Amino acid sequence: MVHNCNAITKKADENQTVDETTWGHAGYGEAGSGLTGRLRNKKVNKGGQTTIMSDSRRFRPRAYIHRHKLHQAKAGMTKRGPNEMVNLLMEIETMVKTNEDDAEQTNTHPRSPTKPTKKKIFNRKPTVCADNFFFDNQVCDWIGKNGFSSIGTTARNILPDGVQKEYLHVEKSQAGCHRAKAAQFTHPIVAVKNFDGYQRVHVSFQSTSSTNITTVNCLNECSLFVEIRERGKGENKRYWGIEMNDGRRMYLSLYWSIDVADHLLKNAALYYRTWKYWHAPMNHGFALCIVLAYGIYEECGEGMIEDDWKVELKKKKTYFEFREILSAQMLSYHPKNQLYPGDEKMRVVTSMPRKGRAKCSKRKEEGPIVSLAQLKKAKRYGTSRLCGPLDKLCNHISHIQGSKRPLVCAWCGLNTYSVCGKCKDDKGKPIPLHYNPKGEKTKGSLCFYHYHNDSCFGLGKNDRNRILGLKRSDWSLPDKDDIKDNASHISSLVDDAGL
Repeated sequence: MVHNCNAITKKADENQTVDETTWGHAGYGEAGSGLTGRLRNKKVNKGGQTTIMSDSRRFRPRAYIHRHKLHQAKAGMTKRGPNEMVNLLMEIETMVKTNEDDAEQTNTHPRSPTKPTKKKIFNRKPTVCADNFFFDNQVCDWIGKNGFSSIGTTARNILPDGVQKEYLHVEKSQAGCHRAKAAQFTHPIVAVKNFDGYQRVHVSFQSTSSTNITTVNCLNECSLFVEIRERGKGENKRYWGIEMNDGRRMYLSLYWSIDVADHLLKNAALYYRTWKYWHAPMNHGFALCIVLAYGIYEECGEGMIEDDWKVELKKKKTYFEFREILSAQMLSYHPKNQLYPGDEKMRVVTSMPRKGRAKCSKRKEEGPIVSLAQLKKAKRYGTSRLCGPLDKLCNHISHIQGSKRPLVCAWCGLNTYSVCGKCKDDKGKPIPLHYNPKGEKTKGSLCFYHYHNDSCFGLGKNDRNRILGLKRSDWSLPDKDDIKDNASHISSLVDDAGL
């Protein structure tokens, strides 16, 4: 998933978010083993976690690391969170362009000359946003010296070195405290220190609780201001202000992308209880792929990439509708079709005889097929050359037969010398219809097409007499308005009957 996401990306976001995503598993074991308990601060049963780095504006995973205790400490990081952060940033470093001109010529890993590089999707080293689990003084120093930028919350016991706690906001709000629920407009305490090649800025302020945000190379100023919030409608609409500063605003703008993805993971509903613990991470990975696919669908539907891909807001599929359509496509597709890269390596294809494999891939070898953009352009209203499936009509056209004597047209009641051999009346005889006539009175008439048109059902001369029981002498040729009204009526009948 991560590899494919990076492969189709031209340029990644310069702001990245790091957070963990959790997959739950309720295993089996003896009483008191804790297998059916809960992970701390998580609403899932015990299972596992994966740390993901994603674009901040959209869920686009760029790197990941599975969370366990067997990772070797990088750059002297002894804590799990900072060590995971360093591992992810080292992975991102391989995707940063070193020079616009020679980026394509560089083909070696910066830390391992024998390892090939990945696709260069970052123009510069990104800014990383994370919570206090991933930050301490040591990792901030590593980030600054290696040319990255970062912003995140800091725990009360890991404040910047050299600053006494009495000068920062460190008191913990008590549960049920009414004062903590009130807005507290206090100028933030800003500490700035310039190190060798980078600048670290620490922001401490009092919100509903004591808050500390630390930054590296990403904050130019920090002032206090007020943001307006509103709720309700009409007479019940209310406004209020909340305290805000530049450090807090930047953090709140960047930290949420993976939390939103976790919410969509839950809505994917890919979970079932089983003793096979490996099913839980597998289903978690499938759900991540669905969330990513829907995010790409939304981005393409905005029309910023290609105009022909734009989807109107009313026609946009919801996450649940997209999930159902995707499921149907996945269940109906077979690798034998060999329409996508990698199908030829699937077991169901490699186990086939070579002749059978060649037959299945014949369509693929014939050349390119029509794209969605080309189809939309051809079906554009007003200039469309496509009128929907005409296979049934073509079948009727292929059964047109001539008659040696004149017959009465079933649509207009005039004489005709052609019949539709596919259609039969109550006596089993073919239906007489004008088909591209060249006579003076009937030239250009569309009797054959009107007779086979759903919108015109019941408007023909024979239909008025045999179906509706009206007199043939009272019939008159329907105009455009009559056909339009009848089409609406037929459409409503079809919808009600589910035809």
